[in-house]
This record gives sequence, C-alpha cells and structure tokens, in this order.
Amino acid sequence: RGIVAAAVVAALGFGGWWATGAVGGPSIQSLALLPFENELFDAEQTAVLAGLHLSLIGELQQAGLRLPSRRSVIRYLEESTSSVAEIGAEQGADAVLEGRAEYGEDSVSVTLQMTDVHSPGVRWSRTFQSATRDVVTLQREIARAVADEVGLQLTDEVAARLATASEVDPESHQLALRGNYHIRRLTPQDLEIAE
Repeated sequence: RGIVAAAVVAALGFGGWWATGAVGGPSIQSLALLPFENELFDAEQTAVLAGLHLSLIGELQQAGLRLPSRRSVIRYLEESTSSVAEIGAEQGADAVLEGRAEYGEDSVSVTLQMTDVHSPGVRWSRTFQSATRDVVTLQREIARAVADEVGLQLTDEVAARLATASEVDPESHQLALRGNYHIRRLTPQDLEIAE
C-alpha cells in the first residue's frame, strides 16, 4: 500500500507540474524591454524617450525583475527583423516587452505588450497615462503591473516604494533626461549639447 500511495502522490505531483508547464507555459523570470520608437521623428523626443526607457528599466530591476541593460537592447531600435524568439535567445529573456511612448508637454503615455518567447501571441498589453509631473509614479505603476503579470512576489519594502507617488518638475525632468542621453553617447557634439 505504501508503494501504491507513493506512486499516486508522485503521479499527482507530476500532473500538477505538467499542467503548469504545458498549459501555463514556462515561468517568466527575465524580460527584455525594447527601446521606444520615436514616431514623431523629433530629435528632442528621441532623447526624452531614451531617458524614459532607461528609467523604466531601472524601475523594473529595482522591483526585482531581471532585464538586460539598455545598451544590450538598443540595437533593436534600428533592427526590425529579429523575431521575439530570437531576441529572447540573444538576451537570455523569457519574454519581450515592446511598445510605444509619447512624452508630451503635459502628459505621458506608454503602451506596452508582453510576448512570451516560448509561445506565440501577445500575452499581455496595457496603456498607462499620466501628467508629465507624475511620470515617476507612472513608471512605478508600470513596474507593479508587470510584476503582477509575471507573478513576482514583491517584498514589503519594494511594494511600499512602488505605491508611493512622486512628482517632478516637468521641465527640469525633461532637461535631465535629455542631458543623460547626450552624455551617454560620448560624442563631442553630444557632450556640448549636454552642457
């Protein structure tokens, strides 16, 4: 009887694992957030969106998610031929986050969609919007939503930080984003602009 009971327990355990693995798909432990395209083809918007992308990567990492750096994924901005599966393999990511962002004078909008590397189709998508003064709060809202989607258990400290609202001066914040963008490019022209 003991052997039979052990076999039943083992079978149930395997069945639970199979249901999770086969039906639910592999768990997402690492994400690649692709850079936002500049749909307005505005040089100033390029700098701001680059800063927003970098800041959002930081927020997601602080929440406990594993993401490759902006430097690792920046090439996908110019290269549109790589599939989600290829990007996942190259970046060691289980899912890819891509989308668009609009950083206006008064408002910020970020639309994201998550695609699981191991299964076709969009897994999750959502649009986030806020006033420009609330852009940091917006980034924290995005980090919470992504963490919830992948089932990441946040620590009490992280959850409290992500729930905290934070305002910025819109003009100063945009100047900071642009300055950081040009400094990181390290060309003489960019360094001059950053000053």
